[in-house]
Amino acid sequence: MIAKIVLNDQKYFSYVYFLCKHDYATKVVVFNPRKQQFELLDAFDNKYTSKRIVNVFDDKLLPLPQFGWEVAEKQTILLGEMRLDDCLGYHWLVNDVQLLQNVADGKPVPQQFAEVAMQLNAETDVFQWHQIQTEQDAEEFMDVVGALHDSYFRGFQGVFGRPYEPEFETKLQLSFELYGCPYDVMMEFYGGVDINYGLSEWLNSIYLSSIVFYNGLIYWVDGGDDLRSIDIKDNPYVCSKFLRWKIIPKLDD
Repeated sequence: MIAKIVLNDQKYFSYVYFLCKHDYATKVVVFNPRKQQFELLDAFDNKYTSKRIVNVFDDKLLPLPQFGWEVAEKQTILLGEMRLDDCLGYHWLVNDVQLLQNVADGKPVPQQFAEVAMQLNAETDVFQWHQIQTEQDAEEFMDVVGALHDSYFRGFQGVFGRPYEPEFETKLQLSFELYGCPYDVMMEFYGGVDINYGLSEWLNSIYLSSIVFYNGLIYWVDGGDDLRSIDIKDNPYVCSKFLRWKIIPKLDD
């Protein structure tokens, strides 16, 4: 699980090592590369609840067997006077309340854990492509981008960066500015690209969208988040045999 953290003047990427619910709010443990220490953060600013601090764009918390790290089962933890519910994370944090308390208090943890976190940061390519091949892939993508709700259409281009020309291009890249996120997203369609209306007429903003698998093609449909295949033709869409996506920096980053 990977997230971008935006807190005061700091912007950085980190694995998520632990997450939980406290008073209906989400808390996570990430690794701050500037301070070189783990931190327990609120996902949202407590003073301005609409301001997101931790922005997760890969929501799979996977075991890391190369380091002997397993994902512990969800449980409830009492951390001082705080009750943490639905705690999910790596075993060395979930199963050691004192260690988790040290993280919450800003105290150091054994160096071996920090060294792994630094290695993970160095090896992680946060801008890698993610292939959409299954319904689960599509669902995870739509979770990451919030079904592109209230996002803005940022631009389109052929795969080589030139203006898209349907008669010459075999790939199409669409990019969107995500509302309330410190990153944007690009979708790349390739293999039999089809568009059901002119790109010059594209709406400036998206209310909701869907990804639908139909007749061997993958459709991104501008309209609704629960569309069925029979509804596709009633909405603007782009389709192709293959679809992949990646996060991209904001224009002002």
